[in-house]
Parts: sequence; C-alpha cells; structure tokens
Amino acid sequence: MTIKEKAMSLPKSSILIIVLVAVLVMMIGVGVYVTFFADAPVVIAFGQGQALQEEPEGVAPTKTTAQDGLPTFYPRPGQGIMYDVGPRIVNLMDPVGRRYLKVRIVVEFFPPEPGYYQLPDEERTVARDEFLASIDERKPLIDDMLTSLLTSKAYEDIYSLDGKNQLRSEIQNLLNQTMGGAQVMAVYFTDFVVQ
Repeated sequence: MTIKEKAMSLPKSSILIIVLVAVLVMMIGVGVYVTFFADAPVVIAFGQGQALQEEPEGVAPTKTTAQDGLPTFYPRPGQGIMYDVGPRIVNLMDPVGRRYLKVRIVVEFFPPEPGYYQLPDEERTVARDEFLASIDERKPLIDDMLTSLLTSKAYEDIYSLDGKNQLRSEIQNLLNQTMGGAQVMAVYFTDFVVQ
C-alpha cells in the first residue's frame, strides 16, 4: 500500500485533527518566541521607502527624525528623562467645595538630543542634568499650568480610568505646547487620591 493510498483510506476527521494540531503547535511556537525572544524596540515609521536605523545591541533606541521631520524611533517607556513635578493637593471644581485631589505627577521627557543614548555615561549625565535644570527654570510655569488644569476638573471628570487617561493626555498636550523644545513622552501619576 502506497502513502497516497494510506492517506485516501484515513477518514476526513482524522486529517482535520492532524491539521488542527499542526496549526496549534505553530501558534504556540510563535507565542513562545514573541514572549521570550522578541525584544525589538518600538519603531514607528512614516512615509515611503525610509530605511530604519539600526541601534547597537544593548543601547536604548533614540529619537531621530526622518526626512520629513516626523519621528521614527522612540525610547521605550521608562527610558526617557524623568522629572518629578511633586505632590499637589487642589480643590476640585465642586459646587459644595468639599472634594479635593491629591496627586503626584512624574513627567517623562524625550532625550534632548538624538545621540543621547550613545553618549558616554559622564556626558549623558551632564546632558541630563542640564536638561533638568532647564526644566527647573520653567517650574513656576509648570506649577501654574497644572494647578489651573487640575482645579478646573470635577470629580466626575477624573474618578474613572478613562478620566485619568484623559487627564494624562491633557497634561501632556499642555506641557508640549508650553515647554518649547522639550517634548513630553509620558505622564505618570505616582499618587492619585480623590475625596
């Protein structure tokens, strides 16, 4: 009996089971690969025909710009420059005036220059410290902007997860508009209490 004859003699349900098992094994293999072995940087490319830059192994990706001026590489969350704005306690917009928000905000900025992660450690520390000093000079502006924004919110605006995410987005947009060249990558709430 040849292989073709054996295959023809198998019931169709057996062939279907074999195919399903093979697909399942392939899906598990892809899942294991993605979970344990695929640690690629986050890449966002705009335009057509743009070659992506390779980063040296073990170095965080940097923010660079494509020919059209749009970003192509971003640091991963947590790899930017962190700036602790500090704690805030503000009254919320409430007719009775009994609600308040206690929040601590940390802002993550993109590095000040494209080659930031390729700098030697000492130069990177100096660049980071100079960048943070320039942010400190604008701290009164940041404080005023945050106080104005937070006090304009009602409890209903911020108590839910969607409300917190919306607030993060508003803070990021306002900072990006007012900070000049410093671009905000993310906004983190390390403490958030509404009463």
